[in-house]
Amino acid sequence: MKNLFALLFVAAALLAGCSKSTPEPEPAEQVIGTYNLDKYVESFKYATSSTETSQTTNYPLKDSRGNERSIVLDVAKVSANAVSVTSTQTDKLVNGQSQKRTEAFGTFDLKKPDGGAAGLFDLYDGVVKVGNIGNNTILFEEQINDKDSLGRAFVYIVRLSGKKPN
Repeated sequence: MKNLFALLFVAAALLAGCSKSTPEPEPAEQVIGTYNLDKYVESFKYATSSTETSQTTNYPLKDSRGNERSIVLDVAKVSANAVSVTSTQTDKLVNGQSQKRTEAFGTFDLKKPDGGAAGLFDLYDGVVKVGNIGNNTILFEEQINDKDSLGRAFVYIVRLSGKKPN
């Protein structure tokens, strides 16, 4: 009987000595915050062509007169696995005035990709993957397949990327 109590005491001491791991925060908690848009890319390609035309705009954008445009993506928690994204465009004019325009960008589900890096999540709009977010970066991609007025099929792709400020 003495041995049984000693064994139970040792087992309890070992269990009490084990450190408890901290649970991983919810996906939404890991990605919420403000992201500064740093790149906007538009690409266009006809289905019958091997050539793709792309135009990249880096942000913040400054025009020849000194006006500056910046875009911020605010990511807020909707639920444990969903976030809403709001876009705020700010134009700082050379005359000292500032103009802001805010738009709801959408609500997106967060899903951990198979074999994905820790803290990185795919963004889904329904069943369509539209980008990824995590580790202080965000990337959106929208692809539109359509036909022009002559019936030629084309693909139009828009990519937005941003980073959390340091």
